[in-house]
Amino acid sequence: MKLEPFVRVNGVAFSASREDVIQAHGTPHHEESTASGLTLVDFGETLYRFLGNGQLDEISAQSRVLSLGPVVIPFQNLAGFVRQQDAGAFDSLGFLVSPRYGLAFIPYKRYWITALSRSAVLRWKGL
Repeated sequence: MKLEPFVRVNGVAFSASREDVIQAHGTPHHEESTASGLTLVDFGETLYRFLGNGQLDEISAQSRVLSLGPVVIPFQNLAGFVRQQDAGAFDSLGFLVSPRYGLAFIPYKRYWITALSRSAVLRWKGL
């Protein structure tokens, strides 16, 4: 996963609409409303979650490595990296959440990383 925190993930900007995402990726495998009120658009190895107003809120992808600019972190080292580099990191519902890098992941659930919008980080803090 190539992450520019709060800006874009793998070339998809957080300013993208649902229609932009579908145009870029084709027909999704499925869409559904989640219990948290988000709309999930599922493309298999990448999931997009939108707020009710259509704003892209979270992007989850399977990735063995996370690229943050010039820094590349293998998934197995990601928890240690986050804990060392982000003093504000916290645990929420089994996820390690990094406000600095705008991401959340379950350290033992291999390769799924969720990039978060700024508003999503605040919601995760409240869980």
